[in-house]
Amino acid sequence: MILTSTGSQLRRVASKTQRLTASITRPLARLTEAVAGVSREGLEAGASQVVLPAVGRDEFGQLAAVFRQMLETLRRQWDALRRLDHFRREAVSNLSHDLR
Repeated sequence: MILTSTGSQLRRVASKTQRLTASITRPLARLTEAVAGVSREGLEAGASQVVLPAVGRDEFGQLAAVFRQMLETLRRQWDALRRLDHFRREAVSNLSHDLR
């Protein structure tokens, strides 16, 4: 009887431990995938497609929200840089044409 009760308690503890571990590792894995997507693909090659879903109000949720803000800032800066580069190339092309 005692062994059955102990086995049942161990299964419950193991189940709770599994759920707790999953609640920590799943959001962390999502964030890791998003960061890897940005670093692997780069902003030009498609990091604009990286999406990080909201994961809650805990520390992981806060970290994900800050990451989303950072990614949006990077996207805006990348777009501005691309526009400036386009204008620079156009100016150089116009200048070289005028010098001929």
